[in-house]
Amino acid sequence: MDMTPFLTSNRGRFPVKRLACFIILSSLIGCGGGSSSSSSPYTGITTAAVITQTNAQDIARSSYQGGDTGTSLVGPLSPSTSETQNVSTAGFPKVLSIVQVLKEISGKACSRRFTSGSVAPRAVVRINGTVNDGYGGSVSYSLSVDDLMGGFTGSFTANNYRGDGGGTTSGTMTVSGTYNIAADTFDNINITLSAITVTDASSSVMVSGSVHLLNGNPATGTVTLYLTDNGTGKTDWIDNFTINVTEGVGYSEATLSGKIYLHDYGFVVISTPTPFHYLAGSTYPSSGTMIVTGASNGRAKLTVSNSTSYTVDVDANGDGTYETSSSYPWI
Repeated sequence: MDMTPFLTSNRGRFPVKRLACFIILSSLIGCGGGSSSSSSPYTGITTAAVITQTNAQDIARSSYQGGDTGTSLVGPLSPSTSETQNVSTAGFPKVLSIVQVLKEISGKACSRRFTSGSVAPRAVVRINGTVNDGYGGSVSYSLSVDDLMGGFTGSFTANNYRGDGGGTTSGTMTVSGTYNIAADTFDNINITLSAITVTDASSSVMVSGSVHLLNGNPATGTVTLYLTDNGTGKTDWIDNFTINVTEGVGYSEATLSGKIYLHDYGFVVISTPTPFHYLAGSTYPSSGTMIVTGASNGRAKLTVSNSTSYTVDVDANGDGTYETSSSYPWI
């Protein structure tokens, strides 16, 4: 069964239509303390971030991007559009961009026919091969596929692979999942990353952690990732993060929820009462609202004004009233 229709991406568009992606789990809305485990690469502040009038914009935008702006101003996998991206600005959230590339790699690696091609299907089929990105990079794959039940396990190895998001990805990841043979769609895929290097024109980031992707509309999934800037050594921790993406005609909408540990600030809890709305081919959302909650219920609310600007309202003392509101350009 050909998985290409399910996995083929549209260049320059944020959520790829019909792909089994994006991130499930219940929202993490509590603001209790947290800490990294002994095996975690995270060495930043582990207490709740103190949101002030001075740092609220940095924290709000860093939370949207999925990392400290001071750690890496450019999301390492900003998605491409028909225009050249300005490398001094950040586009989509890092977590969305990273998952997009993982989907793309999975799609190209798995776009071979799912069954063995023999007259009588075998219980387990071994599939190996390499696909090129057209820019000198490649991804090799090695999969063991249950030709009858649809389960698969294996690995992908990227070598300077250039995805739709721009930048390059290198490293090996292990994968497992289930393909619904009757429906000809993925049910789910689990990806474990131990040391994936992601680079672009201005940054190099080491990514480790796990991604669980589920199919549907909305498509959902769960992400726990560590992003270490290879220049500064700082790590941001995206902890049990939930994303839901709904596809429409000419647009996509995304909600984000979970906890992000920003190296220089500490952790904040994210919720999106109004989904981010992305028009096809657009780097920045045209609408949406995100609330970032830190220590003592201090909050910053990022509201998208349009595809070129946003506002940040600040409730620094946590009394439920936003004391100030300021407007900022995306670029």
